Amino acid sequence: SSNLVASESSVAVNMPSDEVLHQQAEEWKVKGNEAFGSGKLGEAVSAYSQGIVACDRTVKVDGLLKATLLSNRAFCYLKQQNFKACIEDCTTALDCKAALSPQLRCKILFRRAKAAASSDDAQAAARDLVDLLQVDPTNSDAQVLLNVLRSQHKYSSTPASKTLQSLKDGKDVEHNLRVLLGLLDQDLSNTAAELGRLDGFTTLFEQQKSTVLAIQAIRAA
Repeated sequence: SSNLVASESSVAVNMPSDEVLHQQAEEWKVKGNEAFGSGKLGEAVSAYSQGIVACDRTVKVDGLLKATLLSNRAFCYLKQQNFKACIEDCTTALDCKAALSPQLRCKILFRRAKAAASSDDAQAAARDLVDLLQVDPTNSDAQVLLNVLRSQHKYSSTPASKTLQSLKDGKDVEHNLRVLLGLLDQDLSNTAAELGRLDGFTTLFEQQKSTVLAIQAIRAA
């Protein structure tokens, strides 16, 4: 029994402090950045991974440092066309909500959007880009990618896109606005994201001059 207590005490003494682990994580981040700058993506991924492990070993995790390491590793995965891993790292990084600066949040959203777009998930990519542009409306890279997605999927056959096209053509406006309201009620997040991707809000703003239903649709989205 006394030997067990002594053993546990020894383990506790040998555990690195949060300060030491934080310093190790910072050093791994620097090594990862250097490897990335030299085009050594595999080494960069390994270094960022070691930094993430060090962060996770701390009693009080530094959310900003961990999110930065995850974002950096996600960028490596994006370069390696490992889109699934990129999306997973970005999602984990975005979970560190309180620690994220607006700039870092936008960077992570853009990386996840690019990975989603490259995985043929235009809806998820558009959703991230719309979220990003709400934080940083002047982000030209996000605007360009969103416009590309809109042009590629201009003739999408989803119910929301068909309804929106009818509105743009001026066909049975009242009926199609009611259909759109119904779609928003059934699936708010995906329908709103599709409206953003297809520039549907511009159409709704044009229609609001003539009908209260358009105003309701804008508020619902």
